[in-house]
Amino acid sequence: MIRIFIGYAFKSGDLHFRTTSIIDEADSVRVAATDVAAIYSPKTSDYDLKCDTEGWWRPASEFVGWSGGGGLKVDIPCHQDYHGNRPLPLRVNVWNLRLLEGTTLATAPAMIESKLTLKYDSKLKKRVVSGTITNRGSDVLKNVIVRLNDGVARVSPVIEAGATAEVSAPVDTRDSTFAVTEQSPRYYSPWGGDIGPTSQPSVSKIADLASGRSERVEKLLKQYRDTACVYAECAAAPETVKLELPEAKRLHQQVIRSLVHLERIDATTKPQLQVITPKPQVTDP
Repeated sequence: MIRIFIGYAFKSGDLHFRTTSIIDEADSVRVAATDVAAIYSPKTSDYDLKCDTEGWWRPASEFVGWSGGGGLKVDIPCHQDYHGNRPLPLRVNVWNLRLLEGTTLATAPAMIESKLTLKYDSKLKKRVVSGTITNRGSDVLKNVIVRLNDGVARVSPVIEAGATAEVSAPVDTRDSTFAVTEQSPRYYSPWGGDIGPTSQPSVSKIADLASGRSERVEKLLKQYRDTACVYAECAAAPETVKLELPEAKRLHQQVIRSLVHLERIDATTKPQLQVITPKPQVTDP
């Protein structure tokens, strides 16, 4: 896929810049973020990326989780201090590609706030996720879904910035969005599933950029029945990493993954009545 894209970019002679980020939240707090930046250069030049000084940056591999081989091995100059490790101006040779990955561990207010319940609907004969999801961020959220341990509920196509969406969606236990395929390695390309700019990877693939945190989410969903995970994609993702060159062709993607509490209402459980046995009355002889 990358080779095909390089051939396409070589014909156009354009500078391409792509960024993708996954933000993790838990207990209404942002806890971590991972960013991937990719540059394709039509000429030999130096590129200065503006990024969070608190992040830890390193060369990124195109293949994640490949058994055998270490992926791309490229030296990237960085400056390390008490804040973090950030890239210095990066030399990219003509018709070459560079990928960088940065991780930031810092707390901030969460962008997703939810109040959700799960109960069985006798008419639909399915479990239903209901309640509200609030977008506390400044960008529109799309493709909002709630993930359970054994199913997925697609709750809202779009939630405007600052808006609250009413949720009522059945749980689909056959939804394979987050299914893990053991037969083949997980592959992610920052260019999307195709060369065209309108083709973008799903929220599950972007979330797996932070594979260690993805494994932790899997364990929490299996361990705690009252835990769910809300996934959402920013409709117009901001540049978390900046390349201040207006001629660059750009595409930015961002997914938010938020662990939330889920109240379960078991409709089949009948309320337990407390039985009070009267004490025998004792009378004087």
